Amino acid sequence: MIDTAIASGFLLVLLSLPGFVLLWRREWRRSGGGLFLLSPAFVFYVAYLASFAMRPPLQVEGTLQYDFSWTTLDTLLFAQGGSLLTWYGFVCGYLLTSGRLEPASGTAGQVPSDQGLWAAVAYLLSASASIAFSVALFALGVFTLDFGTNRAVYSSSLHGAGHMYLFNLIAGTLLLVGLVCASFCSRPPRLLAGVAWAAYLVPNILVTNRFLVSAVLFALMLVFALRRVRSGGAISGSMVVGALLGLSAVGALLGLVRGLTEGLEYAEERRNPLVFFLWSFDQSEFFQNTLLNIRRFDLGLSWLEDIAFVFLPRMVFPWKPDTYGAVRLQVEAMPDSAQPDGTFSATYPISIFGEAYVNFGIPGLALVGLALGFVLKLVFAQTLRAGVEPRYRFWPLLGFCLYVLVCANSLGYLRSFGWFAATLIFHSTVFAFCYLAVWALAGLVREIVVAERGRLVAEPPIEGVEGSGRRPA
Repeated sequence: MIDTAIASGFLLVLLSLPGFVLLWRREWRRSGGGLFLLSPAFVFYVAYLASFAMRPPLQVEGTLQYDFSWTTLDTLLFAQGGSLLTWYGFVCGYLLTSGRLEPASGTAGQVPSDQGLWAAVAYLLSASASIAFSVALFALGVFTLDFGTNRAVYSSSLHGAGHMYLFNLIAGTLLLVGLVCASFCSRPPRLLAGVAWAAYLVPNILVTNRFLVSAVLFALMLVFALRRVRSGGAISGSMVVGALLGLSAVGALLGLVRGLTEGLEYAEERRNPLVFFLWSFDQSEFFQNTLLNIRRFDLGLSWLEDIAFVFLPRMVFPWKPDTYGAVRLQVEAMPDSAQPDGTFSATYPISIFGEAYVNFGIPGLALVGLALGFVLKLVFAQTLRAGVEPRYRFWPLLGFCLYVLVCANSLGYLRSFGWFAATLIFHSTVFAFCYLAVWALAGLVREIVVAERGRLVAEPPIEGVEGSGRRPA
């Protein structure tokens, strides 16, 4: 069967390639040349091939950490064929959504005068939120160099401690707002920026939040590229590839540091770079499991449950169910994933493909791709605007934060569309709060400064004082 799995993988590449070529030809210039390699179109396609073309032979061979030797050839081929509907739905949604990178001429004269003030306020509030996050971590005793233990303690403590997640999210969101605003300043607030970045990175490195550390470094790289485009420069593919390799090295280093204290439980994955890369792209297997074990339609109920319950604090709403949405479908597809007491040692999302099929059958596979293409292109278009159009603020800044923290990570949407939608809504709400806080505090500071300047101008000079403008009698 492994020969058939390899052949089907090659066939999937050939069948999906026309859609990617169409996206490439249409979006290369619209995305700023090499920035296309950072776009959802490229990221989604690579992740898609990793899941459905590259991984099946290793799945059949049994090299990966899950044993899916029970699957049948018919199920594998149906999963691959159904995934093509999602891919071409994504292509259609992406192409039908407008968005073009158009560097504004004369940008310097359009930069709001208070952009530096916004950057300073955002960095100050970000550092404050990071300190609150660090205080919550301090009680856990994770400020050590035992990274593996730190991560385990931190992960287990997140259950019922949503305030830590919220503090960290607020700090990261404000850090990104400050980064974008500072990119338009001739004299950015470097001291506050250094404090905010250190306050955010240090605790997240100690608990090896690889995604968050990589995300903010990715944001730094993206802003640098957009500044180059804004000044009339070009972004080549080789520049982006080099930057991504450096970013991947940082994530791999954090994973290696964490693994030094975890033993050799996943030694096979660490020895084989290809297996390590494909470790998380298990959408094909779980989609096949869903096809074999779930024989009914959910009609969108799982998505609605995830949107309603994922970020609902159980401490405030004790009636929140333990099993809902994607986890409920996971239990139906893989009954062994639930412990006898109803708890879960880990989650095994059945993927957007499995969710789409369970909810609306074959048409659902195309519809979820269409929705993803529309949402991801819209967010990415706003992200590009955030770097080249200083006249606008709320929507481009929202798009930038959503893309960096949610949409640039393909696993954030490949594993569950319901979780992805819930995360978008929650992150948008947090961003709105952060934006309002920066706007209000920056406005207050500006009014104080204006009032003070007015007082100094209106105050009559004191006679006999040098520089008062009047000579003593």
